[in-house]
Amino acid sequence: DIVTFSDNIAAQVVHHYPSARGKVTTVSPGVDVDRFSPDKSHPELAQSYGLGENQKVFLYVGRLSAEKNLEHLIEAFSKLKCKDNVLFLVGEGDHQYFLERRCRELGIEDRVVFAGYQDDPSSFYALAHFFVLPTLYEGFGLVYLESLSSGVPCIGYAGDLTATTEIIKDGVNGFVVYDPTPVALSQAMTQACNLKKFEYQQMSQNARNIAVENYNWEQFVRRVLSLSFGSKR
Repeated sequence: DIVTFSDNIAAQVVHHYPSARGKVTTVSPGVDVDRFSPDKSHPELAQSYGLGENQKVFLYVGRLSAEKNLEHLIEAFSKLKCKDNVLFLVGEGDHQYFLERRCRELGIEDRVVFAGYQDDPSSFYALAHFFVLPTLYEGFGLVYLESLSSGVPCIGYAGDLTATTEIIKDGVNGFVVYDPTPVALSQAMTQACNLKKFEYQQMSQNARNIAVENYNWEQFVRRVLSLSFGSKR
């Protein structure tokens, strides 16, 4: 038997290896719902970055490399009509210099924070209002789970090579972008900015509930053990 983290990867396996049909099982990974929790606030971090009370924080966590498609995110961010917001990029990589230069070209360098690699990014999730993953190829996206568990709605591209629609329910715990362009991504981010307070609170609660109910480690272990003993669900 073959075990994958997402139905998308399972479909890719079968596409490339037709003989695997009927032998692939999806077991979604888990997330530490105690470590990544909306109950943990970090006001000192917000203060250290000089964030205003009404500023919206968009967040990306991951490598700063070309395959992560971060140029799309930066261009989408530059197109936002609502300007009282900040984009945090948490991570490091060989694409950082290019991205910093692109921010200067777009005139948004004062609203984009390159926060570097963080051993524990949970404090940045606690700081964020929305998480954005602009990748066009993503087998699952564990950062989605960290974000949802933190009560932070997610925005990401759908596609044949992503598991976005398996994790994000459009308008429920975030926004799914079906057109893989900076313009469409910017429209989704603008829609996020324009949520009323009660709408955002509901979406945030949905994000947390979905993470706790569907992606806890106990559930993952039970699924894996059931496979080990030959009894599939």
